[in-house]
Amino acid sequence: MVLTLLNISDSVAIGLVAGGADTNLQDNVTGMSPLMATIQNNHTAMAQFLIALQVMRDGCDINLVDKSNTTALFHAVEQGKCLYLMSLHTMFKQIIWYLNRTK
Repeated sequence: MVLTLLNISDSVAIGLVAGGADTNLQDNVTGMSPLMATIQNNHTAMAQFLIALQVMRDGCDINLVDKSNTTALFHAVEQGKCLYLMSLHTMFKQIIWYLNRTK
């Protein structure tokens, strides 16, 4: 799953996830999740999709740790992706606002 998300188009990856692909499957060697891999490879749109999926229907686990005991958020901080983090944070806020509004 991790390599699949990096080597195919967004629409195909979204189709796989919609079809039930495991968004928490971790790489056997590194322990990286699809979210961690998308952050490491600067694939912002897919990372945002995975995070939105987690918020909307308990999909991707944002708290998974890899074999070096590192979370996806730490990977983003470690790479100095401040704008990236702001983008993810903004998306979280928008989704949570929408969910609270529709209750």
